[in-house]
Amino acid sequence: MDSATSDDRSLHDLPLPALFQRGRALLKQLQAVSAGPGTQQLVQQAGACWTAAAAAADALALFSANEDLEDLATADIKYLLIPFYQAEVMSHTHGANPSVRLAALSSASQHYRTFLHHCRQYGLLSPSAAALAAVALRQGQGGSSSSSGPAMDAASLRQNKIEKFKREKFIKGRLEELEQRQAREGQGAGEGSGEEGDGGDEEEEREVWMLQADLAALQAAEGLSSMQQEVDILKHAASIPEEQREGQRQQRQQSGPPSDLLRQLQAAAGSLGGVAAKRDVLAGEVFRPSHVLPTMSIEQFGEVEYRRMLEQQQREAATKERHERRQAERGADDIEEEELYRQRAMDEFKDDNPRGWGNSKLRPCS
Repeated sequence: MDSATSDDRSLHDLPLPALFQRGRALLKQLQAVSAGPGTQQLVQQAGACWTAAAAAADALALFSANEDLEDLATADIKYLLIPFYQAEVMSHTHGANPSVRLAALSSASQHYRTFLHHCRQYGLLSPSAAALAAVALRQGQGGSSSSSGPAMDAASLRQNKIEKFKREKFIKGRLEELEQRQAREGQGAGEGSGEEGDGGDEEEEREVWMLQADLAALQAAEGLSSMQQEVDILKHAASIPEEQREGQRQQRQQSGPPSDLLRQLQAAAGSLGGVAAKRDVLAGEVFRPSHVLPTMSIEQFGEVEYRRMLEQQQREAATKERHERRQAERGADDIEEEELYRQRAMDEFKDDNPRGWGNSKLRPCS
């Protein structure tokens, strides 16, 4: 308790830039490890850091509802991302009780909405990000994923996903280009006066954080929609009393296979012997229902689906990370070389298979 109090005091003593840098480092460390009970201490550290950063930003009064993007200082744009980073940290919260995860996701959803509202206020969103943000905010207003108007049709949903993918690809490519340019300018900073480059550096820094905000808005809009679906499932799980959940869990662990199943297995193994086994099997099938009986309750099925959803989200996140890492490792030369190989293969195929050669009527007579 004393160490936690001292950590909170040390965080409040840090300036806002140091808190922002430390919070991003903790979040990056949290995203690099797999979700589990051991990560909750890291979640608490990162959450405390971003809470202190949000308090410091409020104390400095960096943002106002009467301002627009031109009134916002370049060094302050990155602090608009604080609610987004708070939501990202809270989304890693897990606990044995569904109410713990439910409270964390509800708070994360609120931070996502705060971040999207600020981005819309300052006009930081691209058209694709603005469209996705509007849909996500409209769906999350009623506390349920289906309580605020009709759902988006499949064609519009697919088009939004395509636009999101294109925008994310452009932003990541542009950010990589700006980072490389800043690295080259940093290497040659000692050779020039730097007076002319200061304005360019500020413009590039402003563009970097505006792109970061746009990219975060795309991720927040998608995360807000999927998070609301998980909140609906958790609300149903949390409505079941803890004693009932624990009793059902213990009952499933202690109960063995059904007696009729044991009898059928014994009959199949021949342990009952001959006529007696056949008589027991026939007697058990006299009043057997014509339909297949359920093997689990609705609550048990909900828990199974919830665990399956978490595993699928982890697999999708790992697959997306591997794909982005492979795309980042590929350079322009590799892409051009791959396209050249494809063109050569197509030319060889056309040489070996002239147009109309498969039609016997067009073949020359021998």
